[in-house]
Amino acid sequence: MITLYRLESSPFVDKVERVLRYKGLDFASETLSIADYKARESIHPSAKCPLLEHDGTIVGDSTQICLYLEETFPEPALIPSNRRSRGLCMMLEDWADESLYFHEMRLRITMPHNARRILPSMVTGEPAWMRKFAMRVIPHAVKMTLHIQGMGRRDEDTFIADIGRHLDSVESALSRSAFLVGNTLTLADIAVFAQVACILQSDEGDAAAAPLSRLRAWYKRVDELTA
Repeated sequence: MITLYRLESSPFVDKVERVLRYKGLDFASETLSIADYKARESIHPSAKCPLLEHDGTIVGDSTQICLYLEETFPEPALIPSNRRSRGLCMMLEDWADESLYFHEMRLRITMPHNARRILPSMVTGEPAWMRKFAMRVIPHAVKMTLHIQGMGRRDEDTFIADIGRHLDSVESALSRSAFLVGNTLTLADIAVFAQVACILQSDEGDAAAAPLSRLRAWYKRVDELTA
């Protein structure tokens, strides 16, 4: 029995769900509250989501969950057996989680015109007080995180240019293959897809991706394989 503990609108939850679906695994899903730290902590000390429970084993962190699923359910494989390809796959997976993630957070949550449209859908299942104060509390918390991390210190023009540069990097990586690591879907594709999906929710991200035909075609392929 597999249970996935999730939060709404998390790219890391989306990443794990797509891995589970691609591998054809049945799983139960339980949505937890952003506001209820203790409930999440009672499942795993990190109190972060996603969390995966499989026959009594609890795994935290989306990367660790994906590695656990790959080891426990190796087919169809998402991590290449070739050493070079495996290394590239894991480098791109880490780039998605540790770089693109902070870009999408700034776009979706701290830029008011995007946040007004996107944030309500992220807190639909939250307590009334969280829904009421979401537009003020969540952007403030994210801005603090981004300032500490460094992303929040970039001026807006530089930041928007960076979005275009990152999306163009994906476009360039697809110039000779259908997927990011050769012609087979890998964990790199799913991890990058999950972050790009969030970036495309923003006006700036969608505009930057509009002329990138290979990225758009790749996005559709990954979605169809993992939806």
